[in-house]
Amino acid sequence: MDNTILCECHNVAVGDVKRLIENGIVDFGEIQIITSLATSCPSCREQSLKVFNELLRDVVHVTKVNI
Repeated sequence: MDNTILCECHNVAVGDVKRLIENGIVDFGEIQIITSLATSCPSCREQSLKVFNELLRDVVHVTKVNI
């Protein structure tokens, strides 16, 4: 799943977003600035937001479990 491309325009993969979240970038807008995810055309925005929210929940859950 990490190699799945979310944004064809900027070649942004799920793993790219996951690594940013794991490194503390938890704002979708910041991820867009860093990666250009979903900034050229609207076709991937909805799916990108969905995946971002799922990854964010997973990281928060893992963090809570490890505390």
